[in-house]
Amino acid sequence: MRKIYKILTAVLILASVLIGCVGCAGRAPKLEQIYDRAVSLIEASYELNEIFYGEGLPYCDRNLPIYESLYSDYTKLGYTKDYHIISAQSKYHTVEEIKQAAAQVYSSALLESSVYPSMFDGLMQSTPGSASKYLPARYIQDNTDLYILIEEEGAYHPTPLIYDYASMKIVRPSNAKRVAISINAWEEDQPDRVFEMTLFLLKENDVWLLDKLTV
Repeated sequence: MRKIYKILTAVLILASVLIGCVGCAGRAPKLEQIYDRAVSLIEASYELNEIFYGEGLPYCDRNLPIYESLYSDYTKLGYTKDYHIISAQSKYHTVEEIKQAAAQVYSSALLESSVYPSMFDGLMQSTPGSASKYLPARYIQDNTDLYILIEEEGAYHPTPLIYDYASMKIVRPSNAKRVAISINAWEEDQPDRVFEMTLFLLKENDVWLLDKLTV
């Protein structure tokens, strides 16, 4: 009997600990509490997605005669022919400026683990059955100049998604720190092919940020 009592006591203690852990995370906010923020984040993500995964920032095409003098001073730096100088008309002119804009929309964990390595550092890509391949950074900084890698013709760029904000709802698992959002979406050029997308919002320094890319 004493053994059974000890087992029941242990079960009750474990249950109370688990309940306490759930309570620590806190209850998820209601949709109306995060709706406007979610919409503004998704809208702001379009610009960043274009910079990272679309056509990129505007640049001075080194193959055009008009920029011949601009590049004549850069040949000694040893950059490959695939990199071009970002245009003076660009909204962003340094890696730091791009990072500051991205940090207003996407979580630091997402940026540091997924976005920044491929955009600013370069990666080794391993494919089963084939040799590893180095993928160079898309943007590189040299003093005051920012460069962009011009990809091969026909390179894949994800089609922007259009989101139906009226379909947004909070789903599980969600808590006070991280919220899962279900929302209908479709590719910009295929409005008849609607699918359900799950996005995540993470509270970081008391500010909600996207914890999943919107592409």
